[in-house]
Amino acid sequence: MSDQTFEATHAFISTATAEQVELIAAALRSRRLALRPAPADAVATHTTSIHTTSIVQIARPGDRVQIDRIRPQYLKGLTGTVIHVRVSRVNIELDAESTRKLAATKQTRFEVPAGATSYVIEGVHPSSYNIL
Repeated sequence: MSDQTFEATHAFISTATAEQVELIAAALRSRRLALRPAPADAVATHTTSIHTTSIVQIARPGDRVQIDRIRPQYLKGLTGTVIHVRVSRVNIELDAESTRKLAATKQTRFEVPAGATSYVIEGVHPSSYNIL
């Protein structure tokens, strides 16, 4: 990185909004994890899986997402809109169809009110959804 690029980046961060700082922090954390050396016993596994692992996309408020790669399984496939971004998690407001699907499950973790047309799932990790 050139000195000019670094200074421009530093100047931007100094004036960034809270939302922008959250996105920058999440991107830095993801990059730091990618640069972390793997333990000696995990090198073979890491090297093999690195080619099949996709880069985590960091959503912004307003992005449409589909929940995937998550437990409990009944959340898989639900869609909605990101309404809040924290450093390493997002809150997703489910659309009407996904809210109906969640309400129809026999789970007790998420209490969807009868007749609700939307429902917010809080604290979803960026590796658990795809941006549509």
